[in-house]
Amino acid sequence: REEGLRCVLIVPVAVGSEIVAALHVGSGRVDVVPGDMRTALESLSVRLGGVLVHFQAQERLRESEALFRRVAEGAFDAIGLVGEDGRFRFVNENMCQAFGYRAVDLEGALFTALLSEEDVIRRMEAFRSRLEGKPVPERFEMNLRRKDGEIFPSEVSVKPVRWRGEKAAVCAIQDLSVRKRLEAEVLRIDDLERERIGQDLHDSV
Repeated sequence: REEGLRCVLIVPVAVGSEIVAALHVGSGRVDVVPGDMRTALESLSVRLGGVLVHFQAQERLRESEALFRRVAEGAFDAIGLVGEDGRFRFVNENMCQAFGYRAVDLEGALFTALLSEEDVIRRMEAFRSRLEGKPVPERFEMNLRRKDGEIFPSEVSVKPVRWRGEKAAVCAIQDLSVRKRLEAEVLRIDDLERERIGQDLHDSV
């Protein structure tokens, strides 16, 4: 009344079963809000609820993406997110260092750029199968290729996820070069030790 209003209409804005806002409309000219206006405002409140749901979903999505990036950057493995089209959506710094690329070079590029030529077709088929939910090993060893052409052994772990509404896969890669060299060295030392023991036995006899 102090503002000169003759009637006020308050329309709740709901998201599901929860009221999250209220639409306030006042008039200084009429005593009753017309029925058609009430209907229009109620329809508008429903639409506003839908908009708020969309904004909330977008905010949750941004938060989850930010969390994923923080976790990926803090990981020891080389990590890349591959979209349904086979192109990288995100790579962490370890991925760039492992393969000798910059992030701007890898993001948007096909993951097949990191494969040896003989593996491209087979791995692309396996990738499609994994996105479709078919039973495919989630962890396997394969040879990958660095930017300079060097081929190196690696262990790859792939997990299907949803990224911005599309099917995607998170790939974690471990360089096995050092481990393979150590394994080979252990086998070599073992062979030398057997030879030494055999020679000692021979000499003793």
